[in-house]
Amino acid sequence: MKRILYIPSWYPTPENKMKGSFFREQALLFKNHFDFFTLTIAPLKVGVFKFLYYYFRREFKYFDIQVPPDGLGVFYLQIKYPSFLSIIEPVSKFIEKINYKIMCKYSYLSLTKEIDKLNWKPNLIHAQSVEDGGILANYLSHKFEVPYIITEHQVFLLQKFSDFKIKLIFSSFVNAKKVLAVSEHQKRQILMNGINCTPLVVGNCIDESVFFINKGEKDVFNILVVTYPSYIKDNETLFNAIKVLKLQGITDFKVLIIGGDFDNLYLTDKNNPLFKQAESFGILEYLEFLNYVNREEMPGYYNKSDVFVSTSIAETFGVAQCEAMMCGVPVIATANGGIDDMISEKNGIKIPIQDYKALAKAILQIKNKEVQFKPDEIRNSVIGKFGKDAFKNKLLEVYSKF
Repeated sequence: MKRILYIPSWYPTPENKMKGSFFREQALLFKNHFDFFTLTIAPLKVGVFKFLYYYFRREFKYFDIQVPPDGLGVFYLQIKYPSFLSIIEPVSKFIEKINYKIMCKYSYLSLTKEIDKLNWKPNLIHAQSVEDGGILANYLSHKFEVPYIITEHQVFLLQKFSDFKIKLIFSSFVNAKKVLAVSEHQKRQILMNGINCTPLVVGNCIDESVFFINKGEKDVFNILVVTYPSYIKDNETLFNAIKVLKLQGITDFKVLIIGGDFDNLYLTDKNNPLFKQAESFGILEYLEFLNYVNREEMPGYYNKSDVFVSTSIAETFGVAQCEAMMCGVPVIATANGGIDDMISEKNGIKIPIQDYKALAKAILQIKNKEVQFKPDEIRNSVIGKFGKDAFKNKLLEVYSKF
């Protein structure tokens, strides 16, 4: 059985079981076909002397991966240095390069200490996102003398990185045996940066056996939003649209907003950063906030909603949007890029970015049944593209080539 070292750039932890959960779900699709071993990493900043102590004593720091597939969580060391030194550019650049080398070597040594006990060596490495999983995969592929592939998921904004990090990202893509993208928009983003590769669009996997139609009675028109506080999500457009509805005298609706601070999952409403952002719009009576919802509970929230709304400036795919469609819920989404691979007249309405008036109008069209959708048609419009079998067949074809 082919052995695949699986490197998600973020992954569920004991503190945050939602983080990167879809990476785990995708790996489990192939449990009967391949021997997967997961490696996920997180930085642990220490002073120079503590780093030397840990490194030369070969003391490695691990954290539990509590859910299958089996694997390791590695806290890799990073040298922290006084903040005043960060303004000295040569020092800052030097430390960045040293920390990159430490990340790679420390992660490699941590990994091999464990897999050598298992007499396990990969035939292929699959990294989920180039930062930092793909960068580490590039390094490990030389150590293990095996090929690697990268699936890119993140919004591809290179300007936030240093020149050194950009070079690492470029080389990681170029050296990969195959680059996969989750949407045509994601492929476009990668190629617009002049990276010499040929991405294959594979989409994402949404488990139709989990996300299915199960409608119940509703006493009010329910709008569902899954988001987080970031300019990329453009939550102001959502809040402005709700304000328009309020000013028009529309009162018989509710908006459930799931998301907030993923690093502090159990915040109450008033401490949720999205609650604080919405306060200034004078619409709180229409809004309910849930900072965190267990993934197993999400199908229930989709099925209680009449429409799902996304106001993102950019989406590489739109997992929540596709999950809503699997549950037969129509989607109103901005022209965020990733939505183009799934939205049609059968399952939703696409509106211009930042156009809150168009959003308010689309909500009313669905609420007043001026535009109607059939739940079964919505669901069927995405199963053939992003259901388990469709996704699995695409990946099996990729894996079989290495």
